[in-house]
Amino acid sequence: MRRKKDQTLEVQTLARELVRDHVGPDELTLKRAIEIAEIDVAQPKIDRGAELEFLPSVGTMLNILTLQTFPTNADGTPDDSCPTHLEDCCEEWWAALDRADIGKIELAKREATR
Repeated sequence: MRRKKDQTLEVQTLARELVRDHVGPDELTLKRAIEIAEIDVAQPKIDRGAELEFLPSVGTMLNILTLQTFPTNADGTPDDSCPTHLEDCCEEWWAALDRADIGKIELAKREATR
C-alpha cells in the first residue's frame, strides 16, 4: 500500500496537469481537478486488452490507444464513422463528463504516453 504522503503528492501533481494540459484553468478549477485526481489515483488500471472504454456519462466510447472518441449507436456499438480526438471534444462534452469517466480519460492519457 502506498504511503499517504506519496499518494497526496501524486494527486497534487495530476491535478496540476489536469488544469494546465487538459481542460484549462478557466474551465476546470483546481478543487475539481483534485477531486478528479483523487479518483484517478484510487482507480485500478485500464485493461490494455480492451481497446475501447465506455464513458456512460456522455454515451461515448474511448479508444484508449489512440484517444479517439466515438458516439455510440442505439445497440451500444461505437459509430466509427464519426471519430473525434479528445483534444477536439467540445466544452459541453467535457462539462457533461462525470468524475468516474474523467478518471478513465486521465488514466488512458497517462497510459498512452508510456
